[in-house]
Parts: sequence; structure tokens; C-alpha cells
Amino acid sequence: MGGYYNKQEIEELKNADKEYFLHPFSSIEEVLENGPKIIERGYGARVYDIEGNEYIDAFAGLWYSNIGHGREEVIETARDQMSRLEAYHCFTGFSNVPVIRLAEKVSKKVP
Repeated sequence: MGGYYNKQEIEELKNADKEYFLHPFSSIEEVLENGPKIIERGYGARVYDIEGNEYIDAFAGLWYSNIGHGREEVIETARDQMSRLEAYHCFTGFSNVPVIRLAEKVSKKVP
């Protein structure tokens, strides 16, 4: 049923969530009463909680995972880039290669 977590770990995670995390746009009473749904993994358009329940991710992770979860080509691209530079700002004249390449692609699609 569940994935990588035993019953004790699941309860510890749920209790820690209730104690330390404030869920935006959620009823505090409802989360405290029913507990959180803790998502641990995803593949394609489906996500799975720590108890093994499957959900269709109809909101695409709240609109930021619209290409699906667990896509190997995205994982490899991210791994490659992050091994060189995970992120860097563009303030005060600084730039970086990924932001330049993305700006170039985007500008070619805009009239």
C-alpha cells in the first residue's frame, strides 16, 4: 500500500505537519481534524501520497508541473545544469547562460 514510510513515520510526518506547517488557502480546523495529504512522488499526471493513495494531478501541481512528473528528459537536463550552476541572479549586470538562451527562445516566439 504505502511507499517508503512505515506507520510510525507516517504519523510522525502528519503530526509535524500539523504542528509546524501552515497550509495556504486551507481550513486550519479541517487539516488538524483530518490530517494533511502528504504527497511523496509523482509520475506523469499522477501523484502518490505517503500512504500509497493515488491522485490525478488535475491542477498540475498548482499550474507549475504542466509537463507531468518524473520526466526523464527534464531530470537529466536539470541534473546537467545543476551540476554546473543551480541558479544565479541577474541583478547589477550579472547574467547566466540558461537565462540568455531562454530569453532568446522566448523573444523569437513573440511578435
